[in-house]
Amino acid sequence: MDRHFRRKTLFDLVQEYSMAVKDDRTRDDVLTHTMEEVGELATECKIAKGRSYKEAGPDGIIGESIDIILCALDMIYLEDPDMTEDELLEIAMTKCKKWYQKVMG
Repeated sequence: MDRHFRRKTLFDLVQEYSMAVKDDRTRDDVLTHTMEEVGELATECKIAKGRSYKEAGPDGIIGESIDIILCALDMIYLEDPDMTEDELLEIAMTKCKKWYQKVMG
């Protein structure tokens, strides 16, 4: 393998597509779509627990979760197109530590 080859990260992938999509979407548009995806995830979770008459969709829980992640990363891109992956990771680390401390005490 070429030592200069770097595998694309999820951040890189979503940023590339977010830049390419020129549809005049706003944060409100992305938020609305995110909420639709959250509803689809909720449905998949109900199906998985046997609490729905519906059958699981092709995306399932993992696919719907990925859709939400993509929406969130698109929102971040719209808010700050110049944000780097390192900056995002720094924020995520702070948030993860806060989450852990809140749960674990």
